[in-house]
Amino acid sequence: MEIDHEEFAELSGVYRTIAREIGRDGAIALHRLYHGQQILFPQKLYTREYILKEVNERGKEKSLGEIAHQYGYTERRIRQLIQQHLKDTNKDKEIVYNE
Repeated sequence: MEIDHEEFAELSGVYRTIAREIGRDGAIALHRLYHGQQILFPQKLYTREYILKEVNERGKEKSLGEIAHQYGYTERRIRQLIQQHLKDTNKDKEIVYNE
């Protein structure tokens, strides 16, 4: 697919890039909500609770390494999240995963 470099030419800088990814309406909505502000997006998209839920639900069919890779974590970090969860809830091993 050929990129049309004139597409969204009326938009400046980062808004042109955003419009190419999510469309003109999305870029305008972001501008309306956040114009003039600097926004830093966290590297991790998903919450700790969601990751632990995924480990618990998919841990029998996928390895921790596969789950970690899918969500942009290291296997070590997933293990840390599990251990912290177990410590916080004072439970033995309630999360089941495939080693």
